[in-house]
Amino acid sequence: PPIPSVRNTLNMYSPTSFQAVIKGADLTGYTKLWFTAKVKLTQYDKDSVIQINSQDGLVYINGKVAVDHSIASIVVADSTIVISLDPAATALIPECYGVLWDIKKITASGSSVIANGTLDVRKTPTITNG
Repeated sequence: PPIPSVRNTLNMYSPTSFQAVIKGADLTGYTKLWFTAKVKLTQYDKDSVIQINSQDGLVYINGKVAVDHSIASIVVADSTIVISLDPAATALIPECYGVLWDIKKITASGSSVIANGTLDVRKTPTITNG
């Protein structure tokens, strides 16, 4: 089955829960998955908008080391990958458009990109108190 390509845009609304479901990925032999989103491909991972891995949760957010790793996750079931961020995580991301993302599969023999695309982050007009 086809995987997401650069023509696919993920839409995130801040500060709300975010979930992206990627189906049909080849996860054969993976030991770890990385979801990374950057404004420029030349940025170091530490400067990424978001970086999450399947073992540690949130690693970097908005160019800073994550304080709470549990507010984002990658969950795998069969050939489906679910990327999730809590509202506490999306609230830390400024509005940005056309951010480049990918999912990298790490195996014993190396790594490969298994999905990619763009990400738009928008602030939501509805913010409730309490």
